[in-house]
Amino acid sequence: MTDEVLYGCKVFYAPLSNSFEPVQSGKTGEIGGFLTREHSWPKEWWGGQKNTPAYSDLFNVILADAHTNGQKGVKPLGEVGKNYQQFGISKVGKAREGLGFEDDVFEPADEFKGDFARGYFYFVVRYMTGGEPLNCSKSKMVGENGIDFQNWAAKMLLNWSQNDPISQKENDRNEAIFQIQGNRNPFIDHPEWAYFIFDPDMPGSKTRKFMLGADANYSLDMMKQGFQWKTGGKPKNIFRILSEAGFNYFRVRIWTNEDGPSGLNYSLKTAKQSSNAGLKPYLVLFLSDNWADYVKQPVPEKWKKLSFKDKIRKVRQYSEDTARVFENAGIKTDIYEIGNEIDFGICGEFAEDWGVRFNIDWMKKNIWKKEAAIIKAAQEGVQKINPKAKFILHLTQWWNPDFCGVFFKNMLSEGVQIDELGLSYFPTSGLNYSNTLDDFEKFVGRLSADIKKPVIICEYAFPSSEKIEGQFFNWNKTVPNYTLTVEGQQRWNADFIDRCEKSKDIDGIFYWSPEWYSDKMWTDFSLFDKTGAAKRAMEMFHACLPVGR
Repeated sequence: MTDEVLYGCKVFYAPLSNSFEPVQSGKTGEIGGFLTREHSWPKEWWGGQKNTPAYSDLFNVILADAHTNGQKGVKPLGEVGKNYQQFGISKVGKAREGLGFEDDVFEPADEFKGDFARGYFYFVVRYMTGGEPLNCSKSKMVGENGIDFQNWAAKMLLNWSQNDPISQKENDRNEAIFQIQGNRNPFIDHPEWAYFIFDPDMPGSKTRKFMLGADANYSLDMMKQGFQWKTGGKPKNIFRILSEAGFNYFRVRIWTNEDGPSGLNYSLKTAKQSSNAGLKPYLVLFLSDNWADYVKQPVPEKWKKLSFKDKIRKVRQYSEDTARVFENAGIKTDIYEIGNEIDFGICGEFAEDWGVRFNIDWMKKNIWKKEAAIIKAAQEGVQKINPKAKFILHLTQWWNPDFCGVFFKNMLSEGVQIDELGLSYFPTSGLNYSNTLDDFEKFVGRLSADIKKPVIICEYAFPSSEKIEGQFFNWNKTVPNYTLTVEGQQRWNADFIDRCEKSKDIDGIFYWSPEWYSDKMWTDFSLFDKTGAAKRAMEMFHACLPVGR
């Protein structure tokens, strides 16, 4: 037995006598009336299927006092406030002020809080990561994605683990379980590992919410045409491939049309499929009915005859309506990007002449003031549906922190909400030859320090060949230390991800069109070859991420 005498019931729920004499009287309405086997991590949080290892894992199955366990139920662990009920050595009541949670919680005794914490760390790493993670979104300790602790929960459990060191009984139980089922709880053997995985302030931490994202908006169109994606030689759903590879976010492109490529209906289907695969969407309102980027920002055809004042009204209403469609469809998102690569304008208000684009005074007076009004209108529309929405403004010039800094400061001075500084990063494009990873970190660090906000790389890619065809034929410029080969693409991606995850300035990165091997203009940048087979760069994504990502 792993819980001989009173280990399980005392540790987790109630002080019983020193003799192990379970009472089978059925008196569950009082402390000590009945012993039962229970799941420390409630089975209701993950479905409780008996054919899953989590159901019978001895690290999650414990002896419990039946009455106390009934009071615990599916309540999250926590620390109670002044008003609570005592059940043996455990407490149930409203969470204390400042915990970060405001509902009822179950608080175990101080001497056993560390046991609980290390057991919960084990469950998350063992069952909520990897190829087919259990979705535990029903737990109030877990985020909407169902696989990560809420920050308040992670911080609390880390404190519990530190303040209640590992006891001899906990060590003995770890060893006993190892003899029975052949694995150990690594957070008992190495409690310090919890900080590297779960500390929200630790670069690379699971709860830091680093966004490893994809902008794979050609997926549904390619499916319709019969294209497939393969890993290990077997076809698989592209959204599932991305999720299993370690991606956790999806950048959804939305044009103003109802139908057609990237129209509302297409984008909604994309968001649903990505969400179903465990990829949290963030929505990009292009405010155009086609491509809008560094060299063009067309106004939607239907809006061309509107006065500027009427266009502002239209943008506000359109943004509200679009946000409502996704909200009503059950798409959970908290991040919106307004426009795309908006250095020189948005929604028809654009500096067509290259000669004036870097004349800051001219840009402020003639473009950026109107641009700010359009962005604010879009944000106001979104906020009517999602008052807590966060916003990205996305620029192209990663190599020009001075220009970007002036742009962002100007937008802030005009009352635009900016939560994340968005940048594109295509180091082989030739847009700038300061394209090493050291250069990138220097530029991003300067910009983040200047604006005092984190950065998201909204688009990035690296090719697997220098012989690129089509529109991007000249995006084959040399990057020091990396070849434009399949191996070079793999190495560059591994190093780029590693640097970004460790950076205090970067909240996330999004690979642009990893799925799009069907058009020769992007096949070399795609993470799949022309047959649909995953390239080495795709296969390495999960391997290069920290434990628990």
